[in-house]
Amino acid sequence: MNILFLVDGRVLHMGGAELQAFSLAQHLCARGHQVEVVAPYLDRSSPQNTVHKGIKVRQLGYWRFPKLSSIIFMLRFACFLAVEGRKYDAIHIHMVHKMASVVGLMRWFVPCPVIAKVSGAYELYDGKKSNVGKFGSLQYWTYKAIGGLDYFQAISAETVRRLGLGGIDGDKIMAIPNGVDTDAFALSSALHAANQQGNDAQQKTVISFCGRLVPVKGLDILLDASAKLQQLHPNAFEIHLHGDGPLKEELQAQAAKLSISEAVHFRGKSDNVAQSLRDAHVYVQVSRYEGLSNAVLEAMSCGLPLVLSAVGGNNDVVSPGVNGSLVEAENVDSLVTALSTLITDREKCRQMGLESRKRAERDFSLKSVSDRLLALYKNQRSSKKREDEIEVTH
Repeated sequence: MNILFLVDGRVLHMGGAELQAFSLAQHLCARGHQVEVVAPYLDRSSPQNTVHKGIKVRQLGYWRFPKLSSIIFMLRFACFLAVEGRKYDAIHIHMVHKMASVVGLMRWFVPCPVIAKVSGAYELYDGKKSNVGKFGSLQYWTYKAIGGLDYFQAISAETVRRLGLGGIDGDKIMAIPNGVDTDAFALSSALHAANQQGNDAQQKTVISFCGRLVPVKGLDILLDASAKLQQLHPNAFEIHLHGDGPLKEELQAQAAKLSISEAVHFRGKSDNVAQSLRDAHVYVQVSRYEGLSNAVLEAMSCGLPLVLSAVGGNNDVVSPGVNGSLVEAENVDSLVTALSTLITDREKCRQMGLESRKRAERDFSLKSVSDRLLALYKNQRSSKKREDEIEVTH
């Protein structure tokens, strides 16, 4: 199949959505399909047309004029679809925004099936009320435009719910999660190395986090919990924060104020998450809101037990007591209880970690996810072909 991926953002900056798009694209290419990525040309420091991670990338002109930039880009993208939209067997949109709206308005030029991936569904529903009913609002017109798309890929049960509340037809909502290349991640050597049980008593429990140091990740709550854990289990654990962001200095100051600086290690940004997790025994992520985190899926692939806040897609990856724990967001005491259990029971860590790995392979591997997407592409394409044949015979 010849598949077009649309990424409505800084495609080469490798945020979560971009990483997912390229990982899936690489996997599909390895299976014999052709994938091309098209995005707006937002970063002028990068080549406009390039090959990234083995995938062809085209960035369409984006001219910066006050209040007109988006409209001009949408017209530019519309021209692209008018000329080239018919050559693809499927189009997969990785962000429901401007490009999704244009595709919805130009279905005449796009006869192939179109799938729009929605990570959090806040485009259509803000958690309190639907945005699509405000006549004249951007969300209203976006919803009207995307109504003609074939399917919406919801990456979590929470996203399915929010899309329904936002007014999307339930028959078009497909629950297909993010995928992870489980083969690229080995089991944590700290937790699963053979013949190490005798050293467990001397080994500190390493609790790792990977991600941006930003307010939504709830790291201030993690540090407050760490201070209480230090009183319960002095010198028995370390917190490793892999990442960078605007809260770094504030978090360092908080750690110093709580007298836990020796237990909390700021490792900085890592380009190799697998390596960052090699020394970990537990993965923690207590976000205030979360879609379906790539880092969580990668931690599962490394065979780590999970301690996550019960928000968004986190609820889909943890079976409490089996491969980890779910805690109430911003609840320090529940976080202390969950982490304390794993600090004191290394064998439980190991067993839960192995369950995490099994679940990653079964439900979230790139093969599992791509199988479902390919079936969706092909079934819809076959359906459209049959409809066209019926119209011709009549």
